[in-house]
Amino acid sequence: VRDLITRAPITIAQGATITEAARTMKEHGASSLLVMDGEALAGIVTDRDLRNRVLAVGLGADRPVQEVMTAGPVVGDADALAFEVLLEMVGRNIHHLPILEHDRPIGVVTTTDLMRMVQASPVYVVGDIQKQSDVEGVATVSARLPAVVEALVGQDASADDIGRVVTAIGDAVERRLITLAEAELGGPPVPYTWVALGSRARLEQALAADQDNAIIISDEATDADLAWFEELARRVSAGLVECGYPTCPGDVMATNPRWRLRLQDWRQEFATWLTQPVPDAILQASIFFDMRPVHGDSGLFPELHHGILARAPQSRLFLAHLAKAATLNEPPLGFFRGFVLAKEGEHADTLDIKRGGIGAVVELARVHALALGSPAVNTVARLQAAIAGGIMSEEKGADLTDAFEFISYVRLRHQAAQVREGRPVDNHVNPDQLSSFDKRHLREAFAIVRSAQSAMASRYPTTFM
Repeated sequence: VRDLITRAPITIAQGATITEAARTMKEHGASSLLVMDGEALAGIVTDRDLRNRVLAVGLGADRPVQEVMTAGPVVGDADALAFEVLLEMVGRNIHHLPILEHDRPIGVVTTTDLMRMVQASPVYVVGDIQKQSDVEGVATVSARLPAVVEALVGQDASADDIGRVVTAIGDAVERRLITLAEAELGGPPVPYTWVALGSRARLEQALAADQDNAIIISDEATDADLAWFEELARRVSAGLVECGYPTCPGDVMATNPRWRLRLQDWRQEFATWLTQPVPDAILQASIFFDMRPVHGDSGLFPELHHGILARAPQSRLFLAHLAKAATLNEPPLGFFRGFVLAKEGEHADTLDIKRGGIGAVVELARVHALALGSPAVNTVARLQAAIAGGIMSEEKGADLTDAFEFISYVRLRHQAAQVREGRPVDNHVNPDQLSSFDKRHLREAFAIVRSAQSAMASRYPTTFM
């Protein structure tokens, strides 16, 4: 409960008049006032008390406030759970609760404070998104996402759990926007599947995420049908921008006709990547191997995915290119294990915790999963598949999994702090703002990633490339 208290209690002596109490409440913009007997809490008076016990009965405003206060009010403990306090207030039908610490008031919580906390619940947010009838409404609800992340970090939820929650909210936003667009356009002319790519496909989305999506269209589609999907993509993408998901700098979105294809064309695209790999093309294409269906026909994605998984383990040249790209994305750690920081620009003296930390593990896990033909898309699930498949030892796999969790959590904690301070959210962490414990463990985590990259370079030699 102490986490909900935003200011010290507004108090008045019990000998003060009702006029003085009303004036004090007005000056502080408070809806309640604690009435004190010295340092002890004697009672509470609320704006409802002034209305019902003073104005409604014509009581003189020069009377002592103690005549209209609630004496010996119900109180809450500073270390009680907010959920417990909410149940207490609902059960007693009270709207203001003084919070005590060592028998002295430290603040007041209201049902509004507690309901605001409930509204930051992921379930509540997703439920609200599904109720919206227009894009503006979806955008209003999705704006609560940063508060959800801040709350989860404050509750010490794991980075894996937070990533899944952020992903679920992102999915809900996208599905609602698609449904609204379909209602305006009329039903789709042929079956299709809208797919998420990248971090949201892996259930690992954080704040500051942009759009990564595509559309798989039934082979039955005519050229005329494709115009419907073009308009669908345009409307959904514009809606996502309004909801806080900027367009992808690399244009990996369904609005790009290259990523809005019939099933047979998608098969050909993946076949080219797997059998005729070109290094630059593989770098751009790697995100498409992190794909998950979000909306639409349930049969199109499995048809495409099963074919990719069957062919990938035999595509040695493709895996070698993908492995080489994964080893080039080095952690920001110097030879003597000092952090390598950006030297100039707006992010000078910070380290990019996503690129060489989180991103490096994602790329390593992706290569191993594709080499095994594993259907796993989530990074932790891919690492578990690598352990089960004998590619990594259980010890090395556990170390890399823990490193990934810790690096991801440092990023989320950094983003939560930016939310609290009202600053733009990013992935650039200033080591000076980390504790010595965090810096030590972050160095260790980066070293584990570097070791895993070295092992990958040995497993997928590039001498024949």
